[in-house]
Amino acid sequence: MSLFGNKTIYFIDSENVNDNWIDTIPEIKKSDEIKVFYTEKSTNVSYEKFSKIADGGASLNWIKCFT
Repeated sequence: MSLFGNKTIYFIDSENVNDNWIDTIPEIKKSDEIKVFYTEKSTNVSYEKFSKIADGGASLNWIKCFT
């Protein structure tokens, strides 16, 4: 067994990929972690797309960055 078990950690630069990152994550598991880095230039995430992440039950962290 690995140190982190069967966990995937995603690091997302939302300023560069907008909200397209949500569609690129194949299947979100409760054991996964998603860390989204954002600035005031990042686009908003629609409710429909956000609910896909929330329904998966993964740990979601929003990290504010400054330009």
